[in-house]
Amino acid sequence: MSRFEDEMSTTNVSLLEEDKQPLPRTLNTSPSSISGSKKPAQENSESSQNKMTSKDYAKLGSLALKHQENTIDGLRKENFDLRLSLYFYEQRLSDMSPDNLDNVLKENVNLKVTIQTLSQELKKYKNVILELNQAVEILQNKPCPKIHGMSSEEQEEFERAKADAEVLHEENDKLSKMMADLSAENVKLRSTLRTRNTTSNTDHSSTGSVSSDRQQQNSEEMAELYRKLRQTKLKNEELQRIIQQQNAANRMYSGVDRDSLSGKNIKLSRQLEEELQMERQRNNRLMDELEEKSQQIQELQLELEQRTRSLQETKQQLRDKNIEYDQLSEQFEDLRVNNDNMDTLIENIRQLQDENDELVNEIQDREQEIEALEAEVEKLLSYLEKKEEEREILKNELQSANESHDTDIEAFEEHLAKTQEELDKKDQENKELMLELDELIQKSNHSKKKFEEELEKQYNEYNELVVAIRDRDVTMATLRGNFEAKTDTIQREKELLREEMEELKEQFHEVYDQLKEKERYIAELISSIDNREDSEVSFLMSEKIEENNKKWMERLESMEKEYQDKLKREQRKTNEQFSIRDNAYRALQQKLVSANQKNSLLNTLLDKTKRPSESSNDKQDKYSVLARLNNELRKELEDRDRNLEVEKKKSQELVTLYQQQKESIYSLQKQLERKETQLTNSLLARDTLKEKGEYMENILYEQATGGHSFRERSGSAMSSF
Repeated sequence: MSRFEDEMSTTNVSLLEEDKQPLPRTLNTSPSSISGSKKPAQENSESSQNKMTSKDYAKLGSLALKHQENTIDGLRKENFDLRLSLYFYEQRLSDMSPDNLDNVLKENVNLKVTIQTLSQELKKYKNVILELNQAVEILQNKPCPKIHGMSSEEQEEFERAKADAEVLHEENDKLSKMMADLSAENVKLRSTLRTRNTTSNTDHSSTGSVSSDRQQQNSEEMAELYRKLRQTKLKNEELQRIIQQQNAANRMYSGVDRDSLSGKNIKLSRQLEEELQMERQRNNRLMDELEEKSQQIQELQLELEQRTRSLQETKQQLRDKNIEYDQLSEQFEDLRVNNDNMDTLIENIRQLQDENDELVNEIQDREQEIEALEAEVEKLLSYLEKKEEEREILKNELQSANESHDTDIEAFEEHLAKTQEELDKKDQENKELMLELDELIQKSNHSKKKFEEELEKQYNEYNELVVAIRDRDVTMATLRGNFEAKTDTIQREKELLREEMEELKEQFHEVYDQLKEKERYIAELISSIDNREDSEVSFLMSEKIEENNKKWMERLESMEKEYQDKLKREQRKTNEQFSIRDNAYRALQQKLVSANQKNSLLNTLLDKTKRPSESSNDKQDKYSVLARLNNELRKELEDRDRNLEVEKKKSQELVTLYQQQKESIYSLQKQLERKETQLTNSLLARDTLKEKGEYMENILYEQATGGHSFRERSGSAMSSF
C-alpha cells in the first residue's frame, strides 16, 4: 500500500509539473549577463556561418530580439516600481509635515471617542464572558433531564452519508469493470508480443509503434484509475469522519442519558460500519490487482525496451549507409554544379555578411540602450539613497526639535514662574499705593479740618473787625491790608492743594494704567488658553509674551500627543490581551470537546464491561485504561483552573490600567479647573481694584470741588476746553 501511495504521489507531482510550465525569469537577469551571454553566441554563429542558411540567421535574430525586448520590458517594470515607491515615500513625508497637524489632532480626538466606546464594549464582553463561564459551570454541574435522540438535522446528515456510500459503491463497481477491461487488454498485448517474434523487421517496427501507442493509452488509463482511486479514498475518509462525528455526538448524548438512544440509530451506524469495511476490502482487492497489473506492465515494458533497442541498432546502420550515400551524391552534384553556381554562392555569402553586419549593429544599439537603462537604474538607486539620507536627516531634525521643545517648555515654565512672581510684586506695589492713597486721604482730611478751623477763626475775626470798623475807622486800612495778605496766603494754599491733587491724579492714572495693562495681560492669557487649538490668533501682547504663549501651546500639544500615544499603546495592549483571551477560550472549548470524546469512550468501555462474555484480563486492561483516562481528565481540569486564574489576573490588570487612566484624566481636568479659577479670581480682583479706584476718585473730587463728582467735573472741564 505504501508503494502504491508513493507511485500516486509521483504521478500527481508529474501531472502538476506538466500543467505548470515555468516561465523564464528575465526580470532578475542583469543586462551585463545578457550581453555576456550574447558574445559566445555570436562567435558560434560566425564559426557556423558557412553551414547555416539565411532562414536560420533570421530565426536566431528574432529570438535574440525577443529576449532583449523581454529584458527591456522587465527593466521598465522595475523602473515603474521604483517610481511608485518614490511616490509613496513622498506622500509619507508630506503626511509627516506640520501642515497636517490639525488633521492629526482631529484624528486624536476621534481616537479618544473610539477608546471610550471600546472600553464600554470591553466591559460588555467581560460581563458576557463571565455569564458564559457561569452558565458552563452550571451546565457541567447539572445533568440534562431531557431525553436526547437524533434530531432532524442529524437524520438528514445520516441519509446524506448513506447516499454518499451508495455513490462510492457504484464508483467501485465502475473501477472493477475498468480493471477487467485492462486485464483483457493486457492479454491482447501478450498475444501480440508472442506473434511479434514471428513477423519480419518491417512488421516488427509497425507493431512496435502500435504497441507503444497502446502502452501510452494504458498508462493514461492507469493514471486515471489511480486518480479515481485517490478520490474514492478521500471520499471514504470524509464519510468516516462524518460517521465518527455522528458517533461522537451519539456518545455525548449517551453520556447524558444512555438508555434514551434508539435501537434504529445503533443498527444504522453498525450497517454503515459494515459497509465501510466491505468497501475497504474491495479497495484493498483493487489495489492488489492494480499492483499485479503494474508488475505485468513493467515486464512488458522491459520486453518492449529490448525490442526497441534492436530496432534502434538496425536503424542506425541504415542511417549510416544513407549518410554515406548522401555524401557521395552531394559530392557528385557539387562537382557538377560547382562551375554554374559559384556566382550565386558568392552573392548569397555577401548577402549573409550584410545581414550579419546589420544584426551586429542592432545588437550594439540594444547594448547601448541597455547600458543607458542601467545608468538610469543607478541614478534611481542613488536618488533613493539620497531620499533615505534625507529621511534620516528629517528624523534627526524631528528628534532635535522634540528636545528643543522640551527645553522651550521648561524655559516657558520658568518664565511663567517669573511672571507670577512679578504679578505678586505688582500686587504688593498696588497694596502699597493703596496705603499711600489712604495716607494722602487722611492728610487731606486733616488739612481740610485745619482749613475749616482757620475759616471759623477768620469769620470771628471778621465780625470783630466789623465791630471795630464801626468803632475804629482809622484802623480800617490796616485791617484791609491784613485781610488781603491772608486771602493771598489762602489762595496760595489752595494752589498748593490743587498741585498736590494733580500729583495724586497723575499717580492714580499711572496705577489705573498699570491695572489696565494687567487686565490686558490676563485677557490675553485667557484667550491663549481658550484658543490653544486655533492657528490664527491676534495677540495684543509684546513679543516675549507671544513667544511664551507659543511655547505653552506647543507644550500642551506635546502633552496631548504623549497622552494619546499612551492611550494608543494601552489600547493595543488591551486588544492583544483580548485576542489572547479569545484564543484561550477557544482552546478551552477544544479541551471540552476532547473531554466529551473521552467521556464517550469511557461510556463505551462501561457498556462493554456490563457484558458477561469478557474475561478477567480484559477487565483489568479496561480498568487500567479508565484509570489512565481519569488521570488525564484531572490534569486537564487542573490546567483549565490555572488558565482561568491567569485570565482573572489579566482582567484585574486591565481594570487597574483603566482606573489609572481615569485618574490621570481626572487630575488633568482638576488642573484645568484650577487654572480657570485662578484666572477668574485675578479678573475679580482687577474689577474690585477698579471700582475702589473710581470710588476714591469720586470722593476726592467731591471733597475738592464741593459736592461735584469726578465724572461731572471732568465733563465740565472738557466742555470748557
